[in-house]
Amino acid sequence: MAINRAGDLLTGRYRLDDLMSETGSGEFWRGFDTVLARTVAIHAIPSDDPRAAALVRAAQASARVVESRFLRVLDIDTRADLTFVVNEWGAGTSLDHLLAGQGPLPPRPAAWLVDEVASALTVAHEAGVAHGRLNPENVLIDEAGSIRIIGFAVEAALYGLEGDRIGIDVIDLAALLQATLTGRWAGLSDSALARVPREQGALLDRGRERFLTPRQLQAGVPGVLDNLCDEVLNRPHGRHAGPNTAREIHEILAAYVGDPGDIEAEVAGLTSAGRSGPVGVGARSQGGGTATAVAPDPEPTGPLALTDLPTEAGTPIFNEGGDVGWFSPRGNRPTPPPPPEPVPERPLFAPEGERRPVLPETNTPSNDWIFSAPSGVDEEEAPGGGAWLRVALGVGVLALLLVAGVLAYALARPDSSPNASPSEDASATPTTATVIKGVSALDFDPESKPPTENRDLAPLAVDGNPGTSWRSVTYYQQLGPNGIKTGVGMVLDLHGSHTVTGLDLTFVAPGTTVAVYVTKSAPTSVEGLEPAQSLTAGTHEKLTLVKPETGGFVTLWFTALPQVSGGFRVELAEASVLGSSRN
Repeated sequence: MAINRAGDLLTGRYRLDDLMSETGSGEFWRGFDTVLARTVAIHAIPSDDPRAAALVRAAQASARVVESRFLRVLDIDTRADLTFVVNEWGAGTSLDHLLAGQGPLPPRPAAWLVDEVASALTVAHEAGVAHGRLNPENVLIDEAGSIRIIGFAVEAALYGLEGDRIGIDVIDLAALLQATLTGRWAGLSDSALARVPREQGALLDRGRERFLTPRQLQAGVPGVLDNLCDEVLNRPHGRHAGPNTAREIHEILAAYVGDPGDIEAEVAGLTSAGRSGPVGVGARSQGGGTATAVAPDPEPTGPLALTDLPTEAGTPIFNEGGDVGWFSPRGNRPTPPPPPEPVPERPLFAPEGERRPVLPETNTPSNDWIFSAPSGVDEEEAPGGGAWLRVALGVGVLALLLVAGVLAYALARPDSSPNASPSEDASATPTTATVIKGVSALDFDPESKPPTENRDLAPLAVDGNPGTSWRSVTYYQQLGPNGIKTGVGMVLDLHGSHTVTGLDLTFVAPGTTVAVYVTKSAPTSVEGLEPAQSLTAGTHEKLTLVKPETGGFVTLWFTALPQVSGGFRVELAEASVLGSSRN
């Protein structure tokens, strides 16, 4: 290839400064427009490369779309030996770098960010032009928090991806939403992000397994965003339910975000949080390569030679004007916990002065005539002495007297006769546990927004049919203090105040850890409540509360779920509340 070194000048105007990446015989350069004195992105490819004609067609098509969020095509030139396209250079932080440095975004900024991309793609798709290779690497957030999309149409051509790719853009758009919420990628285009796990055993058509949804990977994902990702990414072949266009996705996200207000500034704050110095965190420009975050150690404080800087992977990130930005890790490592306090030594025997004799050291003189030693044998010389015998006989006599007293009291009771009438004292009336009727069920998921968990299935847990069941979503990680959330549950509405004595629970699989709470009003959280009972259940448990509790609501809070194919899930087939009633 003719272009292979920095400093070359194309058409006497565009200077090649830094080779950013290569795709086969194609090259992507950071260049400089000597006429307008600005940084530009240059894609160059030999004119005899099979991709050259497609690159020109893609650049011409992208130039027809007037949308400020796409980096514009500035120039196209074809020579005998070389074809190149000149684009705007974008400065800022690419989404893959932002997720690597900050982790998943809060739901509303995430939805706003993807809505910006969906809005831009709506304009492009209605003009008949697809991006073709949409991924987190090609979404740029500048210092003001604005969104710029790089590689529009051109990058797909460089990778040899032609044809109608509008439908692929729609799937990648939903995958972009899942990536902002979970930090994992499920799109059709390639990305350096880790892939979203699939739910084993949950097959779509053609043997394809379902992707886990955002709420199965990250707590607090709103249901509307979770459903959008699920409907698009897990849509069976040939089915058209759910959003099918970038415009439909844009409308759903715009309705969820509402008035954006200062959300753009919030996104800008997220990008600045990952910066290691006054210079911008980095720049991704339109290109066929994948740049990844550079993690210096120690952190640079000025210009550094690239060979002096150890990196995790990839190439350095360049900013407008030639400065180099560096990523810092998400934060300092947490300080280790203090060592456990030493266990105090406990002596096996008490100190000499604190020991107490077990038996009296002297015998009672008044009882000597009862326990006298045999004639001719001194008491002190008798084997074992006589003290133990006197104690044993004394205890025996007392025991006989006690038994006689108990029998006499029992025979003297007025109600011991078979003909005696029962006591009229209410406390003496025996009670039995019966099933409280008319109970309704509602799912309970206070750690998600909205706090729902398969709400339409909740009535199946109290329908009297063990063959139907309510189930939670399948979580990729176990619940608990160190899990994706502390728990998920169900609230049983008794429709009035009752004395609750126990529950009868039937699960589809054993291994659910459940805590039971009885409250007078419907709870919004279990924090601060004292459980009436807790256990790890089998498939059928008939449990009795430690003591009867009075209230109108019984909450089942599941803190550990049985392991199933693809993760962890609880399935409650039937729940009955037991209350006390008089005979």
